[in-house]
Amino acid sequence: MMDDRERIRFKMRRLRRQLDQHSSEWSAQAHRWLDWKYQVSQHPLLSVGIAAAAGYLLIPRKTPAVQVEIDEATRREIVKQLQRQQFNEPISQSPAVPTLWQTGVTIASQFLLRSAINYGVSQIDRLINSVQTATEHPSSDTFNAPGTHDIHSRNTPIPENNLHLYHG
Repeated sequence: MMDDRERIRFKMRRLRRQLDQHSSEWSAQAHRWLDWKYQVSQHPLLSVGIAAAAGYLLIPRKTPAVQVEIDEATRREIVKQLQRQQFNEPISQSPAVPTLWQTGVTIASQFLLRSAINYGVSQIDRLINSVQTATEHPSSDTFNAPGTHDIHSRNTPIPENNLHLYHG
């Protein structure tokens, strides 16, 4: 029969094991709760709603227009100053319109650039295809050793058992 000390030690060991087990479970649960990918996968509609609300709150609000009350004499004075300033400043030129020659050169240069890019891409594609073809189908002068068969490459060994499911 166990004495009191042994019983207490036994209970303490059992409690420690349970605490270790519970703490690892709680740690895993906390990790899942803090993992945003897990939360989005478990609650997609709620995630979209939270993202929409956050976007709405983060967009700055439009500041209202300030309305200033001025008397008639001040308004007339401002209009006079604006008219004087308008006539005293030089009239700005409208943006330059490209000539027919400039437009033609622009179109031709864009055509040549696109043609050069397309040619380069086709050459790279041709080179890649030729390398892939060479690796998939090596030249016919490779040596076939006994017990080998040409399925995908020249030197693919065939197992030497009695059951052959494929003969190509």
